[in-house]
Amino acid sequence: MKGRLVLTGGLIIILVVVMACFFSGCTSQTTESKNTASGTKAPQPVNTATFPTPDMRTFVPTLSESPNVKIQMNDFDPAILVVMNGTTVTWTNYDESMNYSVVSDNGTPESFKSGDLSKGKTFQFRFTRPGTYPYHSETISKISGKIIVQ
Repeated sequence: MKGRLVLTGGLIIILVVVMACFFSGCTSQTTESKNTASGTKAPQPVNTATFPTPDMRTFVPTLSESPNVKIQMNDFDPAILVVMNGTTVTWTNYDESMNYSVVSDNGTPESFKSGDLSKGKTFQFRFTRPGTYPYHSETISKISGKIIVQ
């Protein structure tokens, strides 16, 4: 049997257990506390196996310094804009080859609709009610954005 690897039942079980521990995170630290000699609980390291990786972080928008949205290359930039109540937001089309529109989705606290915006044209809307305002382009329905009014 030269050149062949023979796995016995015991080796297979050990291999399965090691692989299960590897994939389930058996080596991660726990959050349980242990009693010390003084009777108090000593803090234990946090279970790092459950922390999100950088690509899984939740995006938390912050108050925008500039209430402007650029429209170009089939996108609204920024896609999410956070403003204070009473702010006027300006959308500007920077795309040379495409006209866009800005239309609030159904159910928003206030409705708005820009009409057709060619290159360099702007649309402004003053938000007077707090809430979330999802919107899209009627010209290219796949692009959308959101205004959050605080």
